Amino acid sequence: MTRDEEKQIILDALRRSPVIESACAKAGISRRTFYRRKQEDPAFAKEADEAQLDGKNLVNDAAESQIIQAIKQGKLNAAIFWLKNNKDEYRNRLELSGTVDLREELTPEEVELLREALRLAGFPANYINLMIQK
Repeated sequence: MTRDEEKQIILDALRRSPVIESACAKAGISRRTFYRRKQEDPAFAKEADEAQLDGKNLVNDAAESQIIQAIKQGKLNAAIFWLKNNKDEYRNRLELSGTVDLREELTPEEVELLREALRLAGFPANYINLMIQK
């Protein structure tokens, strides 16, 4: 089997099920080989990610269908699950209120460490100066 054939088998398998292990098994390759090929071939990596997303969407649709079927059968747990995940008024939530006021000055060494970290992260000097006001 050629590498292109293996890739096509993997992509087809991922579109049906987003499980990499089973897609690799169908193509006769290891997970390690799959990830190496993704790293070596950006176009394949993009296709594989898209195929896996298609597979996840397919599974999500099947799961939603099962939940809806269970609701129609009068299963209360399915109805509760659906409501908690689809209607804001049924969601579990945590409300916090109050104020926090912490004013602790950075030491000069901490300021320099912060400046260097922001510089290494690619922030422009004018942004760093705005963020760190002495």
